[in-house]
Amino acid sequence: PIGHIIGLIIMAVVVIAVIRLVFIGPRRWRRSRWHIADDAMEILKERYAKGEINKDEFEQKKKDLQD
Repeated sequence: PIGHIIGLIIMAVVVIAVIRLVFIGPRRWRRSRWHIADDAMEILKERYAKGEINKDEFEQKKKDLQD
């Protein structure tokens, strides 16, 4: 009898975990638009610092990212 109860509890925990993973988990893993824009700005700053782009290109691309 107690083994059946423990088995049901374990089964319920597994089912709840799978439901949370499928329906709630992916939302947390998605990156926000702001996060992506921050990353792009960091890459842009690095390229400018390395001399891969000049000041005019940097300013134009920075403006494009902010729009």
